[in-house]
Formats: sequence, C-alpha cells, structure tokens
Amino acid sequence: MQRTRSGLEFPGNYADPNAPVALSEVRKLVDEGQYAEATAAAVKLSDHPSDVYQLLGDIKLDFDDSHRSYAEETYHRELDLDTATVTVKYSVNDVEFTREYFASCSDQVVVMKVSANKPGCVSFTVSLDSKLHHRTYVDGKDEIVMQGSCPGKRPAPKVNANDNPEGIQFAAVLHLLISDGQGTISVLDDKRLVVKGSDWAVLLLVASSSFNDPFTKPSDSPRDPTSESIRFMESIRNLSYSDLLLRHLNDYQSLFHRASLQLSKSAKTASKDMSLEINRVLSSTSVSSIKDKSVTISTAERVKSFQTDEDPSLVELLFQYGRYLLISSSRPGTQVTNLQDIWNKDIEPAWDASPHLNINLQMNYWPSLSCNLEECQEPLFDFISSLSVNGSKTAKVNYEVSGWVAHQVSDIWAKTSPDRGRGGFLETNPSTSPEHMFTATDGKPASVSYSTTMDMAIIKEVFLAIVAAAKILGKNDNALILKVQEAQKGFHQQKLQEMVPSWNGYVKFYDAEDFEDPDVHHRHVSHLFSLFPGHMISVEETPDLCRAADYTLYKRGEEGLGWSTTWKIALWARLHNREHAYRMVKHLFNLVDPDHEGSFEGGLYSNLFTAHPPFQIDANFGFSTAVAEMLVQSTMQDLYLLPALPRDKWPNGCVKGLNARGRVTVNICWKEEEMHEIGLCARSSATGGPSKEGPILMERTDEPEPLKVTFGGPAKDFTDAAPIGNGRLGAMVWGGVASELLPAQRPDVRQVLSTVIVEAWRREDTLWTGTPGNYTDPKVPAALADVRKLVDDGEYADATSAAVNLLGNLSEAYQLLGDLKLDFDDLHLTYAEQTYSRELDLDTATVRVGYSVGDVGFFREYFSSYPDQVIVMKISASKSGFVSFTVSLDSQLHHQSYVKGSNQIFMEGSCPGKRIPPEVNDNDPKGIQFCGILDLKISEENGMINWAILCLVASSSFDGPLTDPSDSKKDPTADAVHALKSIRNLSYSELYARHLSDYQNLFQRVSLKLRKSSSSPNAMVYASLATGEPSSITDLCNKGNESGKISTADRIRSFAIDEDPFLVELLFQFGRYLLISCSRPGTQVANLQGIWNKDIAPKWDSAPHMNINLEMNYWPCLPCNLAECQEALFDFLSSLSVNGCKTAEVNYGARGWVVHHKTDIWAKSSPVSGEVVWAMWAMGGAWLCTHLWEHYKYTMDKEFLRNKAYPLLEGCAQFLLDWLIEGPDGYLETNPSTSPEHSFIAPDGKPASVSYSTTMDMAIIKEVFSGVAAAAEVLGYTNSDLVNKVRKAQTRLRPIKIAMDGSIMEWALDFKDPEVHHRHLSHLFGLFPGHTITLELTPDLCTAAEKSLYKRGEDGPGWSTTWKTALWARLHSSEHAYRMVKHLITLVDPHHEVSFHGGLYSNLFAAHPPFQIDANFGFLAAVMEMLVQSTAKDLYLLPALPWDKWGNGSVKGLKARGGVTVNIHWSEGDLNEVDVWSKDRISLHKLHYKGTSVTVDIASQRVYTFNGQLRLTKTCSV
Repeated sequence: MQRTRSGLEFPGNYADPNAPVALSEVRKLVDEGQYAEATAAAVKLSDHPSDVYQLLGDIKLDFDDSHRSYAEETYHRELDLDTATVTVKYSVNDVEFTREYFASCSDQVVVMKVSANKPGCVSFTVSLDSKLHHRTYVDGKDEIVMQGSCPGKRPAPKVNANDNPEGIQFAAVLHLLISDGQGTISVLDDKRLVVKGSDWAVLLLVASSSFNDPFTKPSDSPRDPTSESIRFMESIRNLSYSDLLLRHLNDYQSLFHRASLQLSKSAKTASKDMSLEINRVLSSTSVSSIKDKSVTISTAERVKSFQTDEDPSLVELLFQYGRYLLISSSRPGTQVTNLQDIWNKDIEPAWDASPHLNINLQMNYWPSLSCNLEECQEPLFDFISSLSVNGSKTAKVNYEVSGWVAHQVSDIWAKTSPDRGRGGFLETNPSTSPEHMFTATDGKPASVSYSTTMDMAIIKEVFLAIVAAAKILGKNDNALILKVQEAQKGFHQQKLQEMVPSWNGYVKFYDAEDFEDPDVHHRHVSHLFSLFPGHMISVEETPDLCRAADYTLYKRGEEGLGWSTTWKIALWARLHNREHAYRMVKHLFNLVDPDHEGSFEGGLYSNLFTAHPPFQIDANFGFSTAVAEMLVQSTMQDLYLLPALPRDKWPNGCVKGLNARGRVTVNICWKEEEMHEIGLCARSSATGGPSKEGPILMERTDEPEPLKVTFGGPAKDFTDAAPIGNGRLGAMVWGGVASELLPAQRPDVRQVLSTVIVEAWRREDTLWTGTPGNYTDPKVPAALADVRKLVDDGEYADATSAAVNLLGNLSEAYQLLGDLKLDFDDLHLTYAEQTYSRELDLDTATVRVGYSVGDVGFFREYFSSYPDQVIVMKISASKSGFVSFTVSLDSQLHHQSYVKGSNQIFMEGSCPGKRIPPEVNDNDPKGIQFCGILDLKISEENGMINWAILCLVASSSFDGPLTDPSDSKKDPTADAVHALKSIRNLSYSELYARHLSDYQNLFQRVSLKLRKSSSSPNAMVYASLATGEPSSITDLCNKGNESGKISTADRIRSFAIDEDPFLVELLFQFGRYLLISCSRPGTQVANLQGIWNKDIAPKWDSAPHMNINLEMNYWPCLPCNLAECQEALFDFLSSLSVNGCKTAEVNYGARGWVVHHKTDIWAKSSPVSGEVVWAMWAMGGAWLCTHLWEHYKYTMDKEFLRNKAYPLLEGCAQFLLDWLIEGPDGYLETNPSTSPEHSFIAPDGKPASVSYSTTMDMAIIKEVFSGVAAAAEVLGYTNSDLVNKVRKAQTRLRPIKIAMDGSIMEWALDFKDPEVHHRHLSHLFGLFPGHTITLELTPDLCTAAEKSLYKRGEDGPGWSTTWKTALWARLHSSEHAYRMVKHLITLVDPHHEVSFHGGLYSNLFAAHPPFQIDANFGFLAAVMEMLVQSTAKDLYLLPALPWDKWGNGSVKGLKARGGVTVNIHWSEGDLNEVDVWSKDRISLHKLHYKGTSVTVDIASQRVYTFNGQLRLTKTCSV
C-alpha cells in the first residue's frame, strides 16, 4: 500500500476577526474564577478542523493458484533494518519464491523484485488501485499509470460528486522489468499487466503530486504530477536493480550506521547475549515473521515473551527500529512526520493522521539529534517556517499581538488557528494543560484557566533559548532581547507564576490554582515538561522539584498509551531512576492484538509499531529517545554517563555514535555493571567543560571500528601504497596528487612527476621471464654418489663443496605489466592537504582517495573484480565540470601502446624470453606475450564531465607451465577484448555490486574482536572533556589528523605503548584480504610478494620459495575459512609433479616426483644455481604435500582426497622411499641433507651445510608417511604395496634428538651452531606446522623445543617472527606468543630498513625486509593457533590466548580439523561460550579448555553451544 502526503482542503484562512472579542470574554471569565464558563466560551476561539492525510493507493499482485499450496514451514518474512529492505520467501514444491522490497530516497522510487530459484517460474498479474478519485491505464507494454485527486473538501467524497472541488492531484507510474529472453509481459483489460514464465521481475513505482507549498492552491499549482512521475521514471530507467539497491544502501546506511547499541545480560545469567549469535542479523537488526521455530522466532513471539525473558536484544531492535522509521519517513525535502508518519491504513484515519503539536509532533523529532540523525529534522524546520507565515496572521488578527502562533493540530497547509474543539479542549491561550480537565473550585469540570505549568515551562525554555542565541550572534542589545530579559525577571515575581510543589508534594499541573484532578492517571505528563524535554528541573539545581516530579510520576501511574509510556521513561531517566525507567520500558513491551485492542493501553504490534491504540508512530520515536536518555544526558557543559542504566538488566553493553549537546559524539562500553571505557569526539568545537566525576575515562568502545587501512597523505614509497587484487590482476594505489612534498626531479617513475600521477603498478600474475625449461641433468647421479660418500666419511665441508655439482640453473623472475598514468591540470597543485584522505576498506576491498581544491572535492575509488576480471577506477568531483585529466599506459617491458576508437588505449608487449633483460631489437627469444586495454567512460551533461570510469583488463599468452609461449594458442589481445566486451553493458554500480558479492562471500565468513581486560593496566587512559585530547595517539579512534582519522602508520608506531587490540584485528583481517586478493581458483600461486612487487628484477625473483615461504602463504587458508584460495596451490602442485617426475628419475634415479627449494611459473623442479646452503634441499614438494592431507582433515572431502590429494601424496611417498638410504646404525637416512639456509661447524672446525638426516627432513617425511597411511585407511587402500612400504619405513626413521644444551638437535649430530639466532626454525617443524611434537604425547620434546626457541631469540625477519608466534602458541605459552606479536608490530622505514629485522610497513605489508607477504599470512595462522588448535578428534579452545592483553573478545567462523566450524566468545579472561557445527561429516570427539576435557557427541547439520564449563547449553539446526 503506497501513500503520498495529501491534504483535503485548499490553503485556509487561519485568522478570525471575531476572536479578539471572544478572547476578552474568556479572559474575563477566567479572572473571575468561572473556569467552566470560560471553557464553554473558549469554543468561540476555535476554527474549522484540520485537513486529513490520504492514501495514494495499492499495488495488487495476483499469483496463480499453485501459490496457495506453498509449504508453510518455508515461509519467511523479515524487515532488515541494516539494509532497509523487506524480504519474503516461501516454497511451492521444489521452487523457492523470493520477493524483495525497498524505498529509495536517493532515486525516489519504491522497488520490488520477484524471483524464483528455477527459471521460468515467475508469473503474476499486477495492477494499481486507489480509494481516491482516480483512473488507471496501461501505457506501452510495461507501465501502468494511475492519475487522480484528493477531495477538495474534508468530507469523504461521493463518486462523481460535483460539489466537492478537486484538491491535490496525483499520479503514479509502475514500470515492470523481466529477465532477458525468458518470459513475457502482456496487457489485460488496459489496466493490468500479466507476467508469465520469467526468471525474475522488478517493479518500480514512482509517484508525485501537485502540492507546491502550503500557500498555493492545487488549481494554481504549476506542477504536473504525471510529467514529474514520468521524469522520475526516466531518471532511473537505465539503472539496474543492483544499481538501485546499491544507491539505496549507500544513502540509507550513511545515516543508519552512525549509531549502534548492544545490550546484554550478565555473562553469569545469560551468556548467550554476548556470544557470536548465528542469527544476530535476525535478532538485532530485523523484524521477522518466521514459522520455522528451529531457525528463529517471530518478533511477535519475542514481544510476548519479554515479560519473562526481558531479552535485551529486543530493546536494541526497538531502539534501532525507531531510527529506521525516522530515516524512512523524514528526509530533507519531505513533509513532517505526522501522527502515523507516512503509514496509515484508512482514508479517514484516526485524528486525521495530522501533526499534533501538544506532544506528538515534537516527540517524533526527539531522537533526531541524540540518535545522530540531524538531517531528518530538516522537514520540521521547513514546516516551522511555513507555520510562522500563517501564524503571524493568526497572532495579529485573533490575538492582536506581534510574532506568530500555532496551536494543537496542524496539517499540510500549515494550519495555525485552533482546531474545532473536542470537549472544549484548547491549547495555550487562554491556558490549558493539553487534553486534561480539572474540577474547578465551584465543582464544575473545566479545562480553561491561566498559566498552566506547561505554558510557563515552554515560555521559560523559549526565552532562555532566545537570550542564549542572541549572545552567540552578538545581538544582546536587540530591543526584543531586552524585553525578553525584562520578562524573565518577572518569573521570580508575580507577573508569571513560579513553579512550586503542591500541598501534597506533587507538581501542580496548573500553576495558578491547586485544582482537584478528576483523572490522576491521565495520559499527558505536560506539567513535567521542565524535567523532560525541558531543562528547568534538574537533579542538581532543583532537588525539591525533582522529588515533587518523582511523586507526580507515581501519581500518574504506569498505565497509558504508547507515547505516554515512552515520555515517562525519559522523565524517570532524567531523575536518574533506572528502576522505574526500566519498569516503563518493560511496560511498553506488551503485544497488542489489533482485533482486541483497548484505547489508551499502549504496547507494541507484531511489526513493532507502537500503539495508542490505534497505531501512532510517536512512541517509536519516543522510545529511541528515552533509551538514549538512559545512557547519556548532557548540557552544553556537562556530560552524564549511563545516568539511568538498569545495571541488573543490561549489565554489559556498548553504544556508539550518540550525540550530546556541545557537538560531542559519544561511545560508551560497560561491563558487569561498571563503566569500562568511553570515547568522545568533538564534531566541530566541543564546549564541554570538566566532567562532574573528574577526568572521563576515554578509549575505544566495545564497538568494532571500521576495518580500514588509513594513510595520512599520498604514498611516498611502494610500501605506503594500498594493494588491490583479484588473484590475477593486482595494483598498488598511490593516491597521488601534484605536491611540492615529492621531489619533482626524482627519477623514480613511481613518484609524482610534475602533475603526473602514477596511480597504480599493474600486475598480471602470469607475466614471468623465460620459457619452459629442462629440469634434468644426467651428470647429477655421479655427483650424488660423490657427495654421499663424503658425507659417509664425515667430510662435511668437502661434501658441501661437492654438492654444487647437484645444482641447476636460475629460476625465472616475476614481471610487471605496467603503469597507469594520470596527468591532472595545475589546479590540483593547490589542493588543501588537511582535506586529503586515503584508505583501503577491507570490508569492501575498495581503495578510496579524496581531497579538496577550493570548494571542489575530488574523489577516486578503486577495486579489482574477480568475477569480471577487471580493475575499476572511478574519478569524480563534487561539482560538475571539474573532472579533467590525461591518461596513458606505460611499461618497462618491450611494448607498444596506441589509442583505438575514442575511448580505449591498447598496450601490447612481451616478457623477456631469457632471464637477463634483453636489449632492444636483440635476438633473444620472445617470452610470454601480453595485452592490456584501458576503457574510459564519462558522464557528460551540458558539455561538462561529472565522472569518469576507467576499466583495465589484461591477458597473456601463458598457456600452462609445459607450453612454450611460441606454441601458445592464446591471443592475449583477443582475450582482453573479449573480457572487456563481457562487461561492456555493466554499469559501475553493477560491477561494484558483483565485486562485493563475490569478495564478501569469502571475507565475511570470519570475524575477530579483541578487547583488553578491564583490569589491564593500560585498558583506559584519561582525557579532559574540556580539551578532548587523549594522552596517546591511539587512545581514541576518532582522534588524529585533521580528517578525523589517525593513519595506520601512527597506530603501528604507538603499539609498543598502547598495545591496541584493534590493530591486531586489522592486521589479522588484512592478511585475509591479501589472501583473497592474490590467490583464487584459476590463478597462479601467491609468490614471495603475493602478486605485488615494484621491480622489473625483483628481490629473490619474487618467486615461490618452498623451504618456508610458499607454505606459509597458504597456512591460513583452512583455519581462516578460505579453503577455495588454496586451489591455486593444488593446481600448481600438479604441474610440479609432472616436471618433478623427470627430475626424480634422471637426477636421482628415483620413482615419484621431487621439487627443491625454489620454483617459478614454469614449475621448475630442479635445484637452482647458487649456494648449496639454500639451493640443495629436496624436501620442497614433500612439505607442500602435507597441505593436501591437511585439506582433507579440515574439509573431510573424500572426493578431493581420492581424486586430487592421494595421487600426489603417492608420488611424493614413492620418491621419499627411494631417496631414503640405509644408514650405518640401521636408520633410513636422507643424504645429502641440509637444514634450510643454515650452516654448522663440522667436527674438523670447518663450516659446512651438507650432512645427513637433518631434523627437518625426518619431520617432513614422517608427516608425509603418516598422511599417506591415514589417507589409505580412509580410501580403503591399506593393503597396497606402497602403503605397506611406507608403514615399514615409518618405524626406521631417525627420531628427534635432544642436544647437550637441552634444545632440539637441528642435525643428526650435535654440531656446533655458528649462528644460534638464525632466522629459520626448521628443526621445530614437528611442533608447527607438523604434529609429531605435542604437549600431550611428547612433553620432553616440548621442553626441548621451548629451549630451542629461547636459544633462537626474538629477532628475525617477519616470517620468522610469525613462525615463532605459532610455535609458542603450540606450546600454549600465551606470554611468549604475544611477545612475538608485539615484536612484529613495529614500523619499518623503507629508507632505513635493516635486513632480517622484520616489522610492518605503513600499508601493513610485512617486512623481511624488503617486503615479503609470507609474514602477513603467517600472522594469520599464528593468531588462529593462539585461539584454536585441533586434531581430527580434539578441539583445544583458547590455548595460547594472552588473557591480560585480550581479556575480552570473540571469534566467529574459524575452521578446525574434523570438519568443524567454531565460534568462541570470552570475557574477562575466561571462556564464555563456544559454538561448534559441521554441515557434512564430523569427527570431533573431545573439547579441551584450561585442563578440562569433555567428550562430546556431535552430529552434522546442528549447532552445539557449550558454556565456559564446557556444558552443552543448547542445540539447533544449522
């Protein structure tokens, strides 16, 4: 049902020349004490009734009869407050139907989408109808037009009546869209449209009216509602559903997301409320009606049960529902919210649905300021302006006074005269207490007297405001102000009665006389206006009046309609009486049956509308305001925190984004009934003085801050730029603007040259030097025999020298695609630095840059889309005609670039066919060919450009590791053209929506929240409200640079002091962002720099290194719920196994396959040339194979194990069986053997690196053999010859030994270690990532591993630091694990970096230095180990959590071995709750926490919730 704001009568004459005589008569009667007679006489002062709000009409959808047989248990209907969308779902047989609805403010359209999960199932008939005079007709093939008019007179019209002139005209247009190529639209009786056999349908409804303003008659209106409606429709005709939804979300969420509220009961009494609830969206931001109780309960049921369970999340919901309604009904340019806002069901609504000015309209706007929706108040101020015009006439004629006046009821025509009386009620002059009678001294009922308490309170508030405003504006000497100040003095004499308590201790509702009250429980609380919303009664300044107000509220009682109840909540809150404020909250939560409602009983309907009854929206708004009053109260100088918080009901919670007086925004967190922390932000100039409590505790609240990497200016270095990527295409966004800060002469093309901005280094993951190689050497077997003999003879130094003969050629190098260059005009040289902002938003995988030049704001957005394989950039300005630039493509590789058509640049080129960069026109073979295409679109109106969209696609001729580029069938230019063609018809919004849908499906699976313990010594810091300055740079999230944000670099700098847990969260999620952005199905593996590097000859070739780095890149995939990101690794393993088979056979005379320490895009499997200490290591493929078995343990995917994993494991095991040789003491040995990159001192005193059976070799082989045996058991291969050989070999592998100093031996012999602080921790592989060293099974080895870690020390490159973090976590040493976390979070200056010292760059890239991405991923895995550890049957909860640092927190969506998903919540250093579930197979058998173990019986497809004592508390369906 649609509505438009329409009145009935024409603009009225709100002046009555007979009123002055009637006024004199009434005043005389009042002076004589004849109040009943004055009441009767006052009717002469009233005017004609106000006009009535009307309905626009109905959209009617008729579905076929099959929908009558829908399965009731599948029905789902919800209003999602977070997105302002309604969704309806149900199933008919095996077809699920979905309807989605939203009303867009940005596009002024109501949108509805009807869809089904099977093609061709959407069929219905649609029509428009109205109760007003109207006609409808079909226009064209897909639009219905409805035109009509409201009655020109208030009485309901009769059809074809000629005595009722037409009032406001209206028109509505319904546009219908269906899926392309599927389904039909036909016309029925020229009024209806019929859809048949479509996949989906989108209905767009726009409407307009001829209302021009309150002073223009409809007949004189220049507005044509039909033309306007058509124009509205034309403006959105080319917008897709996704476009419309995205624009709606951007607009709505910019308001709704400003404030949040979380309330929960004590962890001791209701731990579920602070847990990571699976249905949080439904329970806290949706109003739902769902029949399947296993999923959730309807909101109506929750309201019913509130008297019993007092669910605080329902309070949250109602609070946010009020904010949703305000955003949805009052926006700049609309009419004011009326009694039912924009929603009512009747053509003659109760009380005309008019704005009532004696409480209701004001209450509608109470939450605008405190709830951070200031813009929503604009219609009220516009309405007041209109009222002042008509009101000045009413004041002059009716009352013969200056100024303006309005009375109790108004309408769209800004009616200002008194409404026609109902029972003699009148508003303020003569004086009444709204809608309340009294018994006069002569025993007669009356309502008119003089100087009611409310009159005096309002006048005092107005006078105070005028004087204060005059002081601010410098108008103190204005004649009006002097008169007001003189009148104020009379408040304390007898000219205006002062407020005093009555004889019985109550506040009088009539100042003049202590009349008898015939209705002590009256709904209005007008005489307490000075307590709330006024400020004349306060706990500090007028304690006697507060006591009287307290008595007054007792006298009024708790019963009453909805708005009365919420007003009482606010009043009790102002008295700081939390018990009674909460009693009124609870009183409101009563479900009202609309078929059996009683007047003035209040409560809530099932959709959370508040009841008078009937429905009046004011109480919805009053409730949001009242809750805000319970949490924050303020004056211009003082801020009162949690003044009426019902601590026994809401002992834990946080509120974010409330506004207080003095332009202060407030965030508060409290725990177990005590204040925990508060954050304050001055939105402009805060006027607050010191708090009454002294310094206010200030820090971040419990609300999560945005996951954004922020920068203080344009990037000066590669490691200050922001990375984007889609797995294949990557870029670094520098965000440059022309600036004197960057040396113009610097010959580094990554910097700004004059006004040229190199926005992004662009990368395509298949661009490498070289061609497929021959990774075999028939000379190696003889050399291998020599090396083995030298090792057997104990000649380790000589064996090391001889092992050079085992090495091969260099690997190839990763290459850059090129640069996108933008040249802006000189205008940008003058940008205001303080306006600059640059951020990487991890939640949306979007980089944004903004700055201002004069009064023009410039904006850029960047993202790299996986579904559409394109990098997208949008450039816009706040004013039309200011977007101007020159764009070009360039590359350091051989290339040519040219313009094609009017809007595209092509760049074609090739990588070097040899590793050494070729000279121009040389004869080196051509390598991989590439093509990049830049497509440019602009928005042009009147010759001026408003925005520009740049889309970059790229492709190469790489066709697999085994295909020579010269033999490739791929045409990169044709592929790039095809990629661009596939997105040609997609708008920017559609590209962005598709990008978000894909990315967030992965990213939003896991969340992490970390907070300090309230007892932590640095959990809170101090700041003064007067200055708002925190004592350290990250004490307050909104403090920092001019733009209101501190840079991430500054946060890293301060971490050593503040140990900000939010930064740990950010770094954790940054790692997940990078993994999603650089490794996706179908891409290459993430290399040493992911897909990002800055050099044509990168450090270490940017190649995959397999002696820790490549493996670390993929450690987090499984526990962090990104299993898909590992597919690229397994595809690469398959290629490695092909080349590795040849290397194994020719070089080593072995079966199976082998890979060494370094590889490249051509799947190089032989050792690289270089130093033996790092090049000669044959365990690279074996280590990678452990990921295969881990993947099965996490996913329990038997098909993957059979078809992908086991064949690779089998080949690896074959090689290892042949590589192992009989040793002199009966063990099977590896010879030669190195411990990656680490040398030793041989017994003869010579340095060496080659020996036999290093600890790491043995540990990896044990893991592989164990995985093969276990996989064979799962697959039924236990009797195979290979498995039998593996089992026999397992018993003959050299065990891990403990050295003389108590540490783990790194080599088979206890050699002297010349570098005890070496970066590698290879000998601890069995502890992590392996599983042969465990606290339960090998405690002695764990003790030795601990000593080894002490011996290695804390210093080292980033990846070493994160490996140490994980190792300490496996030892359950939270203290040392956290020390390594802290060690990593140190800022690295790229101009003064120290090799092997680790740390983080300003963009959160991890440092070796230089940048290596492995530590970003290693950090992820290490944090996961601190939170959850697992075997196939055991789950260890919070095994290495640093309770004193992260005493409160939660993690959601982690994966564990055994096919388990885990949510954990903990508070104040103790486990609060854990959820575990699996959708498929599950093998979990035991839960472990702090020494307690319990056996669990878990089934798939169900969620099991355990409390802190590991007791099962509830279970439900997934």
